[in-house]
Amino acid sequence: MESPPPYEAQGGSSTPASSNNYVAPVPSDADRSAFISSGSGLLVRSSLTTYGDVNIWIDVQENLGDLPAAVAPKVKEYALDPQGSVPSLNIVMFAIGDEDDLRPFISLAIELIVSHSHRIRIATQEIHEGLFNQAKNFLAGRTGRDGRVGLNDKLEMYPLSAPPDASLSTWTKNQKTLEPTLRSLYRSTFSTSTVPTNSHFAADLIISAPNVPCQVSIAELLGLPLHILSTNPCSPTIILPHSGAIVQRSNTNASLTNYLSYPIYENQVWHALGRIINEFRVASLGLPTLTKMEGPGVLDRLKVPFTYCWSPSLLKKPEDWREHIDVTGFIFDHQEQVDFHPSDDLLCFLENGKEPVYVKLDLPNSDSTNVINSFITALLKTNNRAIVDVKGLQMKNGENPDIFIVSEVAPVPYQWLLSERRISTICHSDSASLDLAAMRAGIPAIIVAIGRPLSFWGRQIHQVGIAARAVSSDALNCEAMVSALEEALSLRVQSAAKEYGSQLSIEDGTKRAAEAIHKHLPLLSMRCDIIPSRAAIWYSPEYNLHLSGIAAGVLVDEGKLSFKTLEPNRPKEYPVNIADSDPIIGGAQAFFLALTASVLNVLHMFNQPIPEREIDISTQQPVTISQVQNPSGGWTWSYEQATRQRVPITDFRSGLKEARDELTTGVKDGMKALVMEPLYGFKERGPIGGVFGLVRGGVSLVTRPLGSGISAVRYGAEGAIREVDGRSTKLFSLDYSSPAESLRPSRKAASIEELRQITSEDRKRILEEFKHAKSDEATESRKVWDEAISLGKTPERSSDGIEIGRYTSPLSSEADKSSKKWWKGKGKGKGKERVSETTLGPHSLQSSSGLTSGDTSSHADEKFWPSGEK
Repeated sequence: MESPPPYEAQGGSSTPASSNNYVAPVPSDADRSAFISSGSGLLVRSSLTTYGDVNIWIDVQENLGDLPAAVAPKVKEYALDPQGSVPSLNIVMFAIGDEDDLRPFISLAIELIVSHSHRIRIATQEIHEGLFNQAKNFLAGRTGRDGRVGLNDKLEMYPLSAPPDASLSTWTKNQKTLEPTLRSLYRSTFSTSTVPTNSHFAADLIISAPNVPCQVSIAELLGLPLHILSTNPCSPTIILPHSGAIVQRSNTNASLTNYLSYPIYENQVWHALGRIINEFRVASLGLPTLTKMEGPGVLDRLKVPFTYCWSPSLLKKPEDWREHIDVTGFIFDHQEQVDFHPSDDLLCFLENGKEPVYVKLDLPNSDSTNVINSFITALLKTNNRAIVDVKGLQMKNGENPDIFIVSEVAPVPYQWLLSERRISTICHSDSASLDLAAMRAGIPAIIVAIGRPLSFWGRQIHQVGIAARAVSSDALNCEAMVSALEEALSLRVQSAAKEYGSQLSIEDGTKRAAEAIHKHLPLLSMRCDIIPSRAAIWYSPEYNLHLSGIAAGVLVDEGKLSFKTLEPNRPKEYPVNIADSDPIIGGAQAFFLALTASVLNVLHMFNQPIPEREIDISTQQPVTISQVQNPSGGWTWSYEQATRQRVPITDFRSGLKEARDELTTGVKDGMKALVMEPLYGFKERGPIGGVFGLVRGGVSLVTRPLGSGISAVRYGAEGAIREVDGRSTKLFSLDYSSPAESLRPSRKAASIEELRQITSEDRKRILEEFKHAKSDEATESRKVWDEAISLGKTPERSSDGIEIGRYTSPLSSEADKSSKKWWKGKGKGKGKERVSETTLGPHSLQSSSGLTSGDTSSHADEKFWPSGEK
């Protein structure tokens, strides 16, 4: 198959507006709903459409050349373990929209459950309950990779406080509906489950659609990894515009127009919803507000991992999408075959004549008669037949022998019609699920855009030649339909559709999407130090120890630790309030702001090669998180980044200790900078660099101790406040002391529940391993390990720890063959012996995710235990 063609530029005079015959009025200065930005370098206006798309007008003040792909820096992600394996996790998915929006999440959830033993909760509107029941029925008869039969209790739906039509458009029109939705999204990460057998739930990972507001704020609060799953492009690139952007006019080239469409779209959304989002952050999450620089484009700026679910054969991954972005293939419906028994009339119609055109349109009542009449006339003119599935259609079978009407009382599944090529082409009203099913079946499409601009994929499939040119409802007539039918049924389009269908049939986008999500997890900060095959849900500051639910449960029950001294583990931090103004490092939003202020700020990016830059996510990881209640009843949120490891401030004494250590570190850092900066400068730029380095070192000698002194005062004051107010984490009487600890009650309950299922032999092994792990030598070793991770390194994992039968999932099929590598190391021989399968029985132990962990795959010993260590 030939490579997909380059995307048609949507900038300049060639715009989606022209291709859709959709021209919007330019918003005036008095239009408060419009986003208007003006500066000496760039003038921008944008407005929201009725359907939630964004109209864009761009006026760059000088003629600039093409923007190079190097505008996007490389990305070095945090705490990745490419050779490791993934423990079973509690995963919450955020998905808001219609059935087309939800289906990829359900299919991916099934893959994660069946092949990787995760437990999945999908937070969405209650209207989708029927889809969940179908998926749970599908899982009831499946066997997991861990050998467990019947997996329906591993999938659940969390109903959001959101209307069925919740979207950017409806939230803008009625902003009161957004706050309850955001609050229920937050609660879905820790609220009690509706599934009786898995009552306690606390998320380990968030997978979200990009259109869900505040997903990054919730991840920021809880310290959870966040992964975005999308079927449409919304990461900045010079190759194509934002899928929700309609460029009405641009006076610059396509690459710059495309790139600017992303921050303009984000700014329009922030302009519409930013106030509600900030109110939610402050009132419900206890987080600080975001500025106009920090709020828009936050996913791009923080380099949150993205998985795009389309075939690379249809649209290649753009060169400027870096390491944190994957294009994995389409996620198809988990139930491709449907149990359907056609009527005799339908079989007779299909068998007596050439393959019909399938017409499935969602039409307003006012338009249905006109559209269908035009279509039937076009069919007769082109000597074609049709199966028509349109609600409310005032036609009956028998009126025309070449037309079969699908009645509402006897529906015909489109999956059945598409299988075995029972139809020649499909005509639909821009449905993503129908597009996807038709592409896989190798059948061309005719899209009728009803009352709105054509979708991104509606444009793309025509561009690659597997669909006819779309027909807009306002231009729909017999001649337009005849032209569309002739194009869709032409040998060129039919052959191209079959070729793409053959390619898609051998791709497994669902499996690759699951692997991509695993690949980007910060696994080095997610594993239990006692039982490495389990997810760490607790952290002990005293011993610098990451603990799973079962390990913590045993140690608390034996009096070795207390839940009050344990903290919920925070594998990944998102410093949302730190925004870099550099037009490369700061992302598309920083570029947009720099260009708006002056063309001179970005001129060097067009006139000379851009030096290769890299963003190291480990440098974004704060060393400590603090959320303290202030006298007014609100919350003060802060995070610190520095060169030393800090411990939580729980009382006046710990506050004074932190103040002393901070001041000492600041002086040391200043002295180090005075010596090292001139050396670095000389190495990079010779004698002149050495002089500049000496200046920088001198400044650091003053500023670093000064900054540490200010922080030291704050730490001492914070300790005093905690002592006086009685808000020490050791003394707090509630289940959790702040919104940031809202996972605590569910994790505590899950840990206690697991404790009831453990055998005496497992308990003994955990205690033996803890005895070794709490030693000064082992504690110091873990500190060195954590410091190496914070510097962006991937240190070799020691072989300490025990295995109690927990199933782990390989990162990928390739990693499955080589995952021994992550378990190398000499160790001290403590706790490496594996509990026998007979000790654990099939249901002897519940995991922290509420999953049975005694059902271990038969090759677990091969994967994790080097020769002679079992």
